[in-house]
This record gives sequence, structure tokens and C-alpha cells, in this order.
Amino acid sequence: MQLTGYAPSDIISTTDPAAEGDKMLGYFRPGTSLSAESKRQYRIIYCSLCHSLRNTYGRRAALLLQNDPLFFALQSGFMRPVDEEKVVKKRCVMQPKKVEILVSSPEVFEPLADLSLLSVLFARWDNELDERRGVKSRLFDTLYRRVFTKLGAKLLLRGVSLDGLKRKCMKNLELERKGASSPLERLEGFVRFTSKLIAEFLPLAEKGERSLEIAREMLKVMYLIDALEDYHSDRRHDDFNVLFGHEGSNLAEYVESGVYSSLEAISLRGKFSTDRCHTEIIDSTFSFVVGRLALAREKYNKGVKDA
Repeated sequence: MQLTGYAPSDIISTTDPAAEGDKMLGYFRPGTSLSAESKRQYRIIYCSLCHSLRNTYGRRAALLLQNDPLFFALQSGFMRPVDEEKVVKKRCVMQPKKVEILVSSPEVFEPLADLSLLSVLFARWDNELDERRGVKSRLFDTLYRRVFTKLGAKLLLRGVSLDGLKRKCMKNLELERKGASSPLERLEGFVRFTSKLIAEFLPLAEKGERSLEIAREMLKVMYLIDALEDYHSDRRHDDFNVLFGHEGSNLAEYVESGVYSSLEAISLRGKFSTDRCHTEIIDSTFSFVVGRLALAREKYNKGVKDA
């Protein structure tokens, strides 16, 4: 695992037009410094997930594709190395070109498509709790109503009610707003609930504890970096931030320590893949996360100076 050697060129755009303004999305993705073959392999699994979203939930669902479930699948061992015999060329969902995707792999990409949508929902519910229900939010609900109606119907087949899921999620998010001795303690309820759901959602019974730990630590990383990055903006707009109440000269160091601790846990829990491309993608993703942490800390420190 590489937690040093970050270069600004490794940072690539994380703007997601469908999820703009949502929390905790897009932190676990590889940077630009991948070999040509590793870039191709990541593009294959990325495009395969995109096609799975389109095929299951419709064309608009492809706009909600998330990188984070792909890293979870790679690190937990759920995603196997690309089988070249299953690679075919298909028309891109969003652009007039051909892309390579894996066929005959619904057992892998359908659960990941569901997780992509659930991750967006969790972020939306978090915003809803903070009463961020502006024009963009209402437009999002209108554009994606059919997508999430289909998701709800699919979850019901598994005995999971989307309304019940929302109630449990909101209950745990509300716990964050209550006082606790540290931000990580505030996060514990939501992290435990969400990571358990993620780990149970994928057929990883033989790796259950490992995948549960990876999901839990990924959530901590995403939440802490996002909170540090948005700290001053949340202050100005009177929005909730899990770091409020833990102010002091060591706030950035506290976040940095928590992020590095979680990345170390993810690395130790992860699959020790012998596939060179998978290993390179995972290492590049760790470096990208460290780069985002550096940018978040820089933004926070600038806000302190300007205050």
C-alpha cells in the first residue's frame, strides 16, 4: 500500500453531475498514474457497471455510477481479474463510441449497481436531514423517481423495504447530531449500520468479517475527509458537520490520523491479489485518497487563515 508519493497530477476530476453536493461519494477511485493495461482493465469494469445500471434501472441510472463500490469489490476479493474471453465491445451508454465490457457476469455487477444507487440514496437522506431541499434536490427527485422506484421493487424481492431502510438510516444519522466525546464516536451508529448492509448485500459469506471491516473503514475515510473539506462552508451555511465540537489546533491532525488508521486497516483486511493490474489499481486508489486528504487539509488551513 502506498500512502506517500502523492503528486497533484494524480488528482482527477471527481465531479458527478448527478451527485453534486452529496457527501461521501467518489473518494475511492484510481488516479491518473496507471499503466495502459491497468487503465484498460479499470475502464472495462467501470463500463460494465455502467451497462449493468442501464440494463437494470434505465439510461438515467448510469449517471449515478459510483467508483467506491468498485474499490470495495476489488479490495474485498469480490471482483475477480478480468476474463478476456468475456470481454466484448458494446456501444457506450453515454457517448457515441464503443467500449469494452464484461458479459455473463451479472452476479458481480448487479449487486454493485444496487450499491451505487444505495450510496447515492444515503447521501441524499443525509442532505434531507440537514433540510437541504432546494431546486436542485427537487429536480433530482423528479429525474430519478423511476430509477429508485425500480430499486425499491427489487429490494422488496429480498425482503428489504426502502422506506424501512430510510427510517433506519435517518435514525443513525440523527445520532451524529447528538453530543459525543469524539467525531468517530458520533459516526459509529451510521458506519455500523451502513457497513453491515454493504457487507450483507454482496455474496461474500466466507469473507463476511473482512468485507464488513473494509466497508466500515471506507465509510470513516469518506466521512472524515468530506467533513474537513466542507468545514468552513458548513460553518457559513449553518449546516451540520461531524467535526463541530472538536475544534482546536489539532483538528486537521485528528482527521489525518483517523484517515491513515482506516487506510491501514483497509489494506490489512484486503485481498492480497496476485493480479498485477488489480494491485496497481488498488495502490493508485490509496494514493488518490491521500491526495484528497491533502487537498482537504489545505482547504481547511486556508479557511483558518482567512477567518
